[in-house]
Amino acid sequence: MENRPRSEHKAATVSMKVILSAVARLQALGKDWKAIGDSVGVSASQIANPELFVSLEQALRFCEAAALSVEDDAFGVAAGAAAKIGDGRIFDYFVMSAPTVQQALNNWVRFQTTRTNAVDISLQIDDGRAFLHWGVSDIFGPRAQFIGMLMGFSATRIQHMLSQENASLIVEFAHSEPKNFETYRSTFGSDMAFGREYDRIGFDAKYMDIPLPTAEPTLFSIIEHAAMEELRERQSDSNELLRISKHIGNSLKQGNVTLETVSRELGMSKRTLQRTLENGSTSFRQLVDETRRELAERYLSETNLPMSEITYLLGYSELSVFSRAAKGWFGMPPKAFRQQRMEQG
Repeated sequence: MENRPRSEHKAATVSMKVILSAVARLQALGKDWKAIGDSVGVSASQIANPELFVSLEQALRFCEAAALSVEDDAFGVAAGAAAKIGDGRIFDYFVMSAPTVQQALNNWVRFQTTRTNAVDISLQIDDGRAFLHWGVSDIFGPRAQFIGMLMGFSATRIQHMLSQENASLIVEFAHSEPKNFETYRSTFGSDMAFGREYDRIGFDAKYMDIPLPTAEPTLFSIIEHAAMEELRERQSDSNELLRISKHIGNSLKQGNVTLETVSRELGMSKRTLQRTLENGSTSFRQLVDETRRELAERYLSETNLPMSEITYLLGYSELSVFSRAAKGWFGMPPKAFRQQRMEQG
């Protein structure tokens, strides 16, 4: 995987605690996790400090590089599922000591921002089923391994919550079906679907009010206070650059992403938008180009979308324009890049 210089303009960060599951999996497999970290710009000293935050792009690329190193496209799922309850530290205790499944999942959603400011999570009821929806914007590039790790981590905890009910999971992934399907099946069960609109994991909503087998009222009261302190501290961070990046990513398919339109739609003056980007050591043109590149890498690596649709989603008027851009980004046409990723994957 290439190691190219990247700006930090997107201001999307993730706690080192989140990717420690991937590190542990690499260690168990006897792989050089330090070299993988170096390849994406994350040093061994950073990885050794769970209190640090790194860019989400580095975390995603670490997980993708790890999967390539072990030649297993289910690496993320296996890493997440292997994380024992308690490995998530205060997160696990805040969730798993709650009185009911409903409160545990509500706490999960509330506490997620202490781990990353760029992964949207929500709890939704859909047709009598309760789902945790995970959302990582396409603007950060390939994320199948990272999402797999989050979902594997989630599955073990939800299965533990429902262990007395013998309930099955319903799991949907936005990426295409993996080669190593068996690891997915053994982790999530047989009710899975790929290439869907969402990454989400759920179960029959009738189980929402059951008590957790690990509920501990006294411990929960203590942990809740510590969790709320950590939550308030993280929510004070500024996410303005991230908001701009996401807006550009969502607006590209309209084909008219200009400084004027973006500033107007965000309710900012052109000068305020420019100054925000300058403070993030980037420019509007650079931000749009990097966002297009990340989107292209994600669509070519993890979906079966036709080239014409990818061209549209990137805001290009013609396939030939997208092809020229891809050659500049990846050193090869988009079809060749997709084939290369398929062979690696």
